[in-house]
Amino acid sequence: MADAVRRADWDSSPLGPLETWPPSLRTALGIVLGAASAKILLWGPDLITFYNDACLPLLDRSNHEIGKSYPPCKSAVWPTIRPHVEAAMAGRQQFSGPSVGVARKAGGDQIGYFTICCTSICDDDGNVLGTITDIHETTAQVQLREVLEAENRRFRELFDQAPVFLVLTSGPDFQLEYANKAYERLVGRGSLIGKTAEEAVPELAKQGFIDLLRQAYESGQPLNFRDSLVELRTQPIGPLEPRFLDFVYQPIFNGTEVTGLLVVGQDVTEQHFAEERAQALRDQLHRASRLSAMGTVASTLAHELNQPLTAIQNYAVGSRTMLNGGEEGSGMLDNALKAIGENALRAGEVIRRLRDMTERGMVRKEVFDLEEAIREAAELARSGDCERVGLSYDFTPGARASADRIQVQQVLLNLIRNACEACEQAERPEVCIATAQRNEWLEVRVRDVGEGVSREALPTLFEPFISTKPGGMGLGLSISRTIVESQGGRIWAENEPGGGAVFCFTLPKA
Repeated sequence: MADAVRRADWDSSPLGPLETWPPSLRTALGIVLGAASAKILLWGPDLITFYNDACLPLLDRSNHEIGKSYPPCKSAVWPTIRPHVEAAMAGRQQFSGPSVGVARKAGGDQIGYFTICCTSICDDDGNVLGTITDIHETTAQVQLREVLEAENRRFRELFDQAPVFLVLTSGPDFQLEYANKAYERLVGRGSLIGKTAEEAVPELAKQGFIDLLRQAYESGQPLNFRDSLVELRTQPIGPLEPRFLDFVYQPIFNGTEVTGLLVVGQDVTEQHFAEERAQALRDQLHRASRLSAMGTVASTLAHELNQPLTAIQNYAVGSRTMLNGGEEGSGMLDNALKAIGENALRAGEVIRRLRDMTERGMVRKEVFDLEEAIREAAELARSGDCERVGLSYDFTPGARASADRIQVQQVLLNLIRNACEACEQAERPEVCIATAQRNEWLEVRVRDVGEGVSREALPTLFEPFISTKPGGMGLGLSISRTIVESQGGRIWAENEPGGGAVFCFTLPKA
């Protein structure tokens, strides 16, 4: 029935019966009717119109354009096709237009998208006889592209509102494909898309960050940075300003191949400086608390001990004066009195520096030989109640500390005497003093062979007024901790697996 209708339309066309049509027209009509895609044939100066069944969804079939001239055609798609057809009828080369949107029906509101291509049909002399128009519907592709573009715009809007900065690069030269507003504000410049990372922010290359980008790209492994100092220009020609950033270089893969990098990070400069201020405040509070706890005790000790120490010094000077004046005596007595004077001066210096530290928080640092300072303190300790305790040493050669020598020797004196008392009842009492280097620190260890420290006492061992010795005041270890911490080190105690205790503290290495 359809063929009969089509044949009737053809025979009623201005061209006359089908049998009288020129061969070139019948050949072109055969091409149109045999095609699976939508094709329209327009023939002669009157543009006699023919089309195949694939065109029916595109044209208003009820107008019966088949076999009629172009002007009566009322389909909504014709105004879109007409400029291309006229160009082809004028003998121009094949014309292909982009996807265009037209109503599917005359007066309708349903929009379809099509790609239109017109080809001229010429005789042997080059005269244009007609055109064949190919119509390919691209509605689905256009709608998908619109959806993707809308999603892309939405994602960009979300990324631009993000508090973190985002940068997407491609290729081994790290060409910027996207940078959000937070990144533009961070580097103080726009128009970054299409530039390489080094072109966009050249100051990064001098700080090694381009090399790190290359490392992440070549290895395929992400690189994470926290509180990293980066010097940036907030204006293209402005000075470099320090910024602290948390960020990650994340490789982007296409299958197994790295094709680019995603840089995600956050400017933490304000948090960094706020933490520094908070840490400084905590240090001040800690120092104030420590000094407050020690102030009364230190002042009392200084006041009470200075008088007897001064008397010792005076007696020692007087004794030496008598000996030098011809009084009976011996070299041994002279040496003993000399030692009394030196130790009295040393004790006075310890008290004075302790008082200075509690009053002003000042530490007098000097560079000194740690081994020599330890041996001096050990000899002073042995002159008391440690005669029967054996002393051994295990020193790191050439260890030089940067601290207050007098105060460090006061700590050593306290620890060595405590160690001697802890092991004096042992069968073979012995104290070993060792040193070691730990990166930028020197570690001093004083080990005894006593019974060790009870597990309950370990946590509070360095608190003031807490003592494990009968009749002890609980000030020696507390003062030792204060001195060590004032030098920047730390002090702690452990129990040895084989018995005994070891007291350790660290000092800055010169």
